[in-house]
Amino acid sequence: AKGENDEVLTLKSGIPSWESAGSGSVWEDEGSDSGTASALSVDVSDKDVYQIQYSVQHDDDASGFECAITFNGITTSTYSSGSCTINTSAQLSHAVEINQTYGLLSAGGDTKSHLGFVQVYKNQASRQSGTVYRGCETTSVGTTGFQYVVFTGGVNYNLTDAISSLQIKVTDGLDVTGNMKVISMDY
Repeated sequence: AKGENDEVLTLKSGIPSWESAGSGSVWEDEGSDSGTASALSVDVSDKDVYQIQYSVQHDDDASGFECAITFNGITTSTYSSGSCTINTSAQLSHAVEINQTYGLLSAGGDTKSHLGFVQVYKNQASRQSGTVYRGCETTSVGTTGFQYVVFTGGVNYNLTDAISSLQIKVTDGLDVTGNMKVISMDY
């Protein structure tokens, strides 16, 4: 049996049952975007944490581009990020990008497909470090297969206000094709 929209499946004394979700700490659907554009984008409500699932690609034969994130459509040089990459030969590499116009989600190269998730943390008054993110992505050279996995983290150190939209894009001004889904919650 399916519960109501405001219920969650719980376990009491080993028996599953539907209960009221209560307040806070429940993931909410913010929306999705798909297609081909300069960036996929979802408008969001003001929450503490967002999670984005994405599956994107670039059809051009360009190389050196990266998958990236922006917040509120901000494309000024206020993002800093780092990445750790492990390829199919178990080789480890890393990169740091300071004062970029995007937050890094992957490493540059000849990759074509990007599949991953990224969590975004709104600035909190107690830490005042800006909007912080961390993610994990797998990539491939073609539209199938596996090339490497990338762990990333970064910040837009100037964004201390509410987040109103989230974008997934490909760098170097190239169009991105694919899908993104955003969920959110408060602490």
